[in-house]
Amino acid sequence: MGLSLASKVLVSASDQPQVLEFSSGKLTLQSTGMAAFDGPFFSHTAGYSPEQMIEAHEHLDRTIDDLGPFDGILGFSQGGALALSYLHRKQTQNELRPFKFALIMSSVIPCSADVGVCEEVIQSLCDQTDPSAVDQEQRVFVELLDRTVGEARKNNALLPDIDLSIYEAGGDPSLAPRIMHPSFVKQKIWIPTVHVAGKKDYSFMRAMSDVAYAVCEPKLAKKMVHSGGHQPPQKPSEVKEVIRALDWAIGMSDRFAHWNL
Repeated sequence: MGLSLASKVLVSASDQPQVLEFSSGKLTLQSTGMAAFDGPFFSHTAGYSPEQMIEAHEHLDRTIDDLGPFDGILGFSQGGALALSYLHRKQTQNELRPFKFALIMSSVIPCSADVGVCEEVIQSLCDQTDPSAVDQEQRVFVELLDRTVGEARKNNALLPDIDLSIYEAGGDPSLAPRIMHPSFVKQKIWIPTVHVAGKKDYSFMRAMSDVAYAVCEPKLAKKMVHSGGHQPPQKPSEVKEVIRALDWAIGMSDRFAHWNL
């Protein structure tokens, strides 16, 4: 829904010819908080554990092998979070970059496929027996969970769901989603990225988009807010602003094409 609309809006407004390929989520899920929209609803993953994220990355690998190569990637909502998770894993494993730039719209919170991301703080939360003895790192991590994932769950707006009890005493840390908290992600994503969010989107969704922006290298990232909600921008002036930002990202990717970042 969002991705196809985003691509149509951008292609119609761009002066440059664009060739787009689409990768829908491989799973069909029941909607819990999207009664205003007709289904079906697709998901790139059945959950956000490291193992499940690896499966989603492998599906994206196959898509690139079948339809690529590509210059850039456009991801909307869960697709935007998956794109960042995928790019981060390729970078940290010193693999060839699959994309030169990324356009991320209304991203949900990105989760890593690397069990090492936030491993220490997640392990400490699962081992915690005294809730009153929370340290600073635990507090920072839980605060982000509460105002993003926690609020999304309250509004039935998280698909697939994340059971927050997995981060509590007795939880299995191996199954806990590796939320890419900017304070604990050691490497920022080093390709040009453009991040777009809606002013009228839920506050927890805007907070998730802020996390997505914050895991990218600031010198290579641009952020804009349009007047709508959880959707691509619709006003011609706002679409043109995205096009200008995308042109900047493409130009930056050309400049850094020979850098060994």
